[in-house]
Amino acid sequence: MTDRPTDAEADNPYAAPESGRRGRVTDVLQFDSRRMSFGEYWRSSQNAINFLVLAACKLLRIRLRYPFALPRVERLDLRDRGRLPAEVLDALRPHEEACEASGLRFVLAYRTQVVGPGLDQYVLTWRSDDGRMVAFLSHSRYRVGDGEQVSAQISVYTRLDGGRWLSTNDQDVRHATPPEIDLAHLPGRPPLDVLAEHGRRLESPTLPIVPIAAEELPGIPLDLDRISRSWYRSTGLLVPMTEAELARLLRMAEAATAPRPPHPWAVALVRVYAAVMIGGWLLGFVGLVIAPLVDRDAVPVEGVRTVLGFGLFTLLTIILFRHLLGMRPRPRARGQRRG
Repeated sequence: MTDRPTDAEADNPYAAPESGRRGRVTDVLQFDSRRMSFGEYWRSSQNAINFLVLAACKLLRIRLRYPFALPRVERLDLRDRGRLPAEVLDALRPHEEACEASGLRFVLAYRTQVVGPGLDQYVLTWRSDDGRMVAFLSHSRYRVGDGEQVSAQISVYTRLDGGRWLSTNDQDVRHATPPEIDLAHLPGRPPLDVLAEHGRRLESPTLPIVPIAAEELPGIPLDLDRISRSWYRSTGLLVPMTEAELARLLRMAEAATAPRPPHPWAVALVRVYAAVMIGGWLLGFVGLVIAPLVDRDAVPVEGVRTVLGFGLFTLLTIILFRHLLGMRPRPRARGQRRG
């Protein structure tokens, strides 16, 4: 098997399989949001409102649908660095400069293979001359509803004896890490600091480092992917897709478009619902304020409970409807994630 650049359309790993080959993609995995803990939801949320929506979905056993899935990858989708999108190279330039300053050299570039239009990710791979350090510089574009999230990140790896790995990255802790990987997180730290910290972690003379040769590098992301897939399948966070779910994603991929924005009538109905519900809650609140003025002996305890419960129900349902329809502020584009 030969790894080579696959820029040609006929070699596109994102294309839908031909009819009659549908059985070959039964190992495509998707995230099952119901298996995430409240802590994982909190760490994955952009703000408190987003967390409340996710927490409500978990309590109600509502499974969120992600616009991408993960196929089993047999070889990298290698790309020519010079032909990558300019925005990718611009966003990763500080990371490449940090790698060069730390004595690493560029080796290869590839595109992460997914099914569906929800994730577009390119990775640049740098390696130290002695093979003790390999850095993966990733540029990711996630499509969320009618908006996008863009991030540029660095992850540094060192292979150890016994199938274990030492890793340092600049990302937040979101999910439990496979036991084979000893991972240190430095969220928001500059790439040079991440590389320096990983170098300090290698100073132990008893660390059983297994250097990575340059010719091995195309297989390293595949090895790490197999570790992650096995671990997250065992925890239930990744589950196989059904044929119907896969067909839906493949149709989205063939259309080469992000999910459509909600219908204007749906948006209007949610806004009317919000106005009516909030109006009713305000009337109840005003009634609670006026009641003691009319009758000082009246202590509307039950009324307080009713109004508070109705207000909480109103807030959660409005947030849920807006989330399901994508009616939320467009996430700002980000170069580096800063926590």
